[in-house]
Amino acid sequence: MSHEDWKLAWSEMDRRVDQQDAWLRALRDDRRTDVLGATLRSLRIGQWIQLVVGIFFAIVFGSFWVHHRDSVSLMLTGIFLHAYALSTILAAARTLYLIGTVDGTAPVLDTQRRLAALRSWKVREGWWFGVIGSVAWVPLLIWAFALGGVNLYAQNPVFVGWQVVAGLGCLGVFVLVMRYVRSGGKDGLERSAVARAQRALVDLDRFTKE
Repeated sequence: MSHEDWKLAWSEMDRRVDQQDAWLRALRDDRRTDVLGATLRSLRIGQWIQLVVGIFFAIVFGSFWVHHRDSVSLMLTGIFLHAYALSTILAAARTLYLIGTVDGTAPVLDTQRRLAALRSWKVREGWWFGVIGSVAWVPLLIWAFALGGVNLYAQNPVFVGWQVVAGLGCLGVFVLVMRYVRSGGKDGLERSAVARAQRALVDLDRFTKE
């Protein structure tokens, strides 16, 4: 075999190796995209539901406080609930945005960084809604009575006051539980979709390198 024949043979071998590498990279990227998409699907669906429900209640609560401007207590109750509904909309929209930034075809470190940002956001969101939710049921109670034509705060402010105290107690319990969970080295999101996606990404990357 002549020197030129050897060069052609090596060139053909290099071309086939490059094709195989490209095929393997494409297969790995497709597999990573499928795994991340399947793992984050439940979170994405949940956020769309939260978004739709939030819009519905934002309209309901917004209409409520507008129609009760003659009562300071009911108007403030409606404004609080309206703001809470808007916060659920914004939270869901941000989560959906962060999910959309997770690209299975991107480098592993970049995907891990985006998943970490999503997870960090969900932790902060959990704290926010946990804190607000501990007392949000009090204005919800006032709102529910108001739908029946009863101004609970005006008719029984002592009862409402005790509900606020109970809500603050729930808030204290929530904070203590969250601190205990974190101090114990446990993460409340370990079984979440984001955590599963992070573990799946690491396992898949390890598998493709072996």
